Amino acid sequence: MLNQPAPSFADIANRPDSSATSLRRFLTKTHWDQNTIPMSMPSMMLTNDQAAEVTSYILSLRQRR
Repeated sequence: MLNQPAPSFADIANRPDSSATSLRRFLTKTHWDQNTIPMSMPSMMLTNDQAAEVTSYILSLRQRR
């Protein structure tokens, strides 16, 4: 259903607009289903601690400049 493959976590981490706040909001607030246009991902049902850990992991992949 996607025209392009999803970006890697490293690609997401290195986007200029990626922040702990934006990633956490995406992980906890983005709820898509097949009836939603555009299509998106289902609720991940993460706890607050799990969302914080995933966010920290993704941001740990950011390349230092």
